[in-house]
Amino acid sequence: MLPSLRPLSAMLGLVLTLVAVPVGAVTAQSAPPGATFPDVPMLLADPAHHGVQPGPAPDGVPSIAWTVKEEDGIKSSPILVDGLLIVGGLDHTLRALDAATGEERWRYTAAGELGRGGVAADGLVYWTDSTGAIQAVEVATGAQRWVREVATHENTNPTVVDGIIYLGTQTGAIGLDAATGEDAWSWPTPGPVRAVTVVDGQAIFGAEDRLIRAVDLATGTETWQVRALNGSIGPAIVDGGAVYIAALQPSGEASSELYAIDAASGEVHWRFRIPSGLAVSPLALRDGLVYVPTQDDGLHAIRTDDGVTAWRADVAQVLHGLALTDELLVAATLDGTLVALDPATGAPAWQLPIALLTRTNPIVSGGSIFVAQEDGTIAAYRSDVVATPAPAATASPAPIGKVGKALKPVKTFDSTAIPGLGMPYGMGIAPDGTLTVANGRSDQVLVIAKDGTVVRRIGGHGTADGKLSFQREGQDPLGGAAVAADGTIYVADSANFRVQAFAPDGNFLRSWGSFGQDDGQFLDPIDVAIGPDGSVFVVDDVRDQIQQFTPEGAWIRTIGSHGSGDGQMRFTGSITVTPDGTLINADYDNNRVQAWDANGTFLWTLGTGGTGPGQFRIPSDVAVDGKGNLWVVDQHRVQVFDPDRRLIAAWQEPGGTPDDELGTIALTGDGFAWVTQPYGNRLVRLKLLPLKRAK
Repeated sequence: MLPSLRPLSAMLGLVLTLVAVPVGAVTAQSAPPGATFPDVPMLLADPAHHGVQPGPAPDGVPSIAWTVKEEDGIKSSPILVDGLLIVGGLDHTLRALDAATGEERWRYTAAGELGRGGVAADGLVYWTDSTGAIQAVEVATGAQRWVREVATHENTNPTVVDGIIYLGTQTGAIGLDAATGEDAWSWPTPGPVRAVTVVDGQAIFGAEDRLIRAVDLATGTETWQVRALNGSIGPAIVDGGAVYIAALQPSGEASSELYAIDAASGEVHWRFRIPSGLAVSPLALRDGLVYVPTQDDGLHAIRTDDGVTAWRADVAQVLHGLALTDELLVAATLDGTLVALDPATGAPAWQLPIALLTRTNPIVSGGSIFVAQEDGTIAAYRSDVVATPAPAATASPAPIGKVGKALKPVKTFDSTAIPGLGMPYGMGIAPDGTLTVANGRSDQVLVIAKDGTVVRRIGGHGTADGKLSFQREGQDPLGGAAVAADGTIYVADSANFRVQAFAPDGNFLRSWGSFGQDDGQFLDPIDVAIGPDGSVFVVDDVRDQIQQFTPEGAWIRTIGSHGSGDGQMRFTGSITVTPDGTLINADYDNNRVQAWDANGTFLWTLGTGGTGPGQFRIPSDVAVDGKGNLWVVDQHRVQVFDPDRRLIAAWQEPGGTPDDELGTIALTGDGFAWVTQPYGNRLVRLKLLPLKRAK
């Protein structure tokens, strides 16, 4: 697996290591004496959703002031109220942390996973959970005031205006009395509503019927409607008599647009759509510029008067991750980097690698930046801390003597050489030496000869037998492919939550699997490998497990679980199976490689987080050659370990840009290898160089 969205370009040579700490424990380097933090009481900063935060931002590149690790992970954006950083976890727990020190002040347990964001007003904090409920909790103590089950939308952003909480549900928009939770207002719609913005007596929201509506709250009448490109409609920003709202990208559909609409009449002033049509979302607005992250085209600043791009920054993909202050525009990228830009020009101020998978909004207040990571890390960054050196990594398998060169590029194939090549990922080598690769952009499996000629294309977008979909919701279009000894092609049909088998000529044979967490079900099947007995192993990077099946699809066993212990995985990468049945996994977010025997018993782990020899930074794939040497793909390099797991060779990809990041590797058995560069839409054929065992 790769980062779910595109990684950041240059890192300015700065690497900051997060320290692993026990669940709920605090790692602090220093805390500013007497620090004060102006409130950021809701996800998008204010009821009009401008995304403008009080600041000030740190002066210069910040360092970690404190971190807290919540083992089960986080998808909620934090809010900041009365000096407390409040954030919801996947373990159903809402926590209040002291913003200066990270110390926990209280915790509240909900019935389900906490929703994407909360809101605070008049001494209460309101948060939704996955059961469809919203609860009111006292800011000072964490005591529950009331709870209501109202079938909330899973991504709704509650807003409090004049004592009423407005939010989206599965059947429309509603308002609840903030003090009691009793019904105060509602507007039914044919389909779910994600978010409601209330400004100047109007409630503005979109529903899955593709209509953006403005409703006059005083009269209870609809003021206007605008038909959008699709029905996945995000929160509106209201400013200067105009509404800025986006039809977001539904799963698998390149159909996103940003609209500027007259707030009084509903007249559409302009539309903004990047050529790819991939996701756009306005998350901040000020001084005539609306800031729009896109899924595959950087960060845009759009002029509010005419919809023309004022500037564009080529940063990694940003989902729900902008904070705008007087001095800076801070973006938290999905690959785990904080990026600070000049809001007027887009010029970079600084960049800071922090962790992986950031889907939440940062908070910038009181000279600090607060970020909640999907892996469960909550961190505060400041520029006035006295940093202490990170502890030395535990011993890693560094070689004794010189590390040799592993590979020599022979030829690169892009979409010009192979028409339609886009987001190539999982690969397999057929008995005749042809390459089989899952092509994410076209929802096909390409069978490619050694010279780069396409022999056949299998699949095409769809859900019927023989059709494929790699369009994973909110993530990159990635799938897996492997070839058995008899030539059968097995495909991890990721967005259809199944495995499909095809004959060597591309004809559909069979399929199995469905969405779920029971035996034989999948949440995100991302890769597939074949064992020596024909068993089919399937990686699920949401379940963080590997399932083993017979060639016909009968479930045999499940291997691993979510976590960081031996045999556990976090955002599981790709796998390989050796001739003796050893299963080897690139444990992506744990920055290591792990192995199990043919019975699923844990054997060993290799490597630690880092960029030194024998260390890994988000390893994505593994392969084993005929002599038992282990090849590990690690972002921009490939490292080779002998059968005793000693480093003997390496190849550094020379580009080092996001487009050059490596995905998977396939050894052809005749002295060559293929590697994918998914974000560059390329395949690279390389020659294996002679390897020497470490002494």
